[in-house]
Amino acid sequence: MAAPLTSAEETVVASYSSDSDPERVGSTTGKKTSRVRFQVSRVAEDEAERRIVQTDSAMPGQPETDREPFLFLGVCAMAKKAKSKYMTEILARIGAEFEQIRTVIFDEQQILHAPVEEWPRCDALISFYSGNFPLDKAIQYAKLRNPFLINDLQMQYAIQDRRKVYEMLAAAGVDLPRYAVLDRECPDYSPASLEEFEDYIIVNGMQFQKPFVEKPICADDHNVYIYYPSSAGSGSQRLFRKVFTCPNCPHI
Repeated sequence: MAAPLTSAEETVVASYSSDSDPERVGSTTGKKTSRVRFQVSRVAEDEAERRIVQTDSAMPGQPETDREPFLFLGVCAMAKKAKSKYMTEILARIGAEFEQIRTVIFDEQQILHAPVEEWPRCDALISFYSGNFPLDKAIQYAKLRNPFLINDLQMQYAIQDRRKVYEMLAAAGVDLPRYAVLDRECPDYSPASLEEFEDYIIVNGMQFQKPFVEKPICADDHNVYIYYPSSAGSGSQRLFRKVFTCPNCPHI
C-alpha cells in the first residue's frame, strides 16, 4: 500500500484541458480543467501506475519488488511430510500452474521450538498432522494470522481416532464394513465382551468369521493384523505399510 500523504512533496497536482486530454479529464466542454490528484510512492512513480496489490501478510525480509505480486502458500508439517516426494510434486505443479504463488515451507525446528508469533507469515496454509507434530500450535498460528486454510485443522484431532472416523463416515451415509469396537480401557469393559474360537470371534455379541482385520483405535498406530481361519493355516499376519507381505506370525 502507498504511504499516507504527509507533505506537499508526496502530492502531485496536475491540470488538464479537455481539448488536450478529454478522456482523462472526463469532460468535453470548453477549457474546463479538472484537477487530478495522484498519490506517488516514495519508491518510484511507476509503482503508482502499476498499482500492484500487496497483501498485508507478505513475507518479512523479502525485497519490496519481490513481495508485491505474490501470494504466499505456507506448508506447515514435519519435514518428512513437507519434503516428501508426493508433497514436492504437488507444490511443483502448483508453481507451474500459478506463477504468482510462492511456497514457504516452515522449518521443522521452528515449528517445534519457536512461538507461533515467529513463524513465517503466509496468505494460505496447508498443515497436517503426523507423529510429534504440534497440532495445537498450528491451530494457534491459524487464529493469530488468519490465513486461508486449505484443510481443516480442528478436524485432524478427530481423524486420529478410528472410532470417530467410522462415526463420521456412517453419519455421511458412506457404506462401511461390519465392525465392532473393543476398548479395554473403557470403564465398562468386561473380558466377556470378547469370545475367541478357532475360526471366528464374538465381540460385544457380534460374530466375525475369519479372516478379519484388527486395527488399533489410534490412527497413528499402524499395527494392523489380519487373522486367518484354520483352512488357510490359522495364525495372523501384520500388514506392513508400503510392504506387500511379511512372514506369518502364528504365535500371536
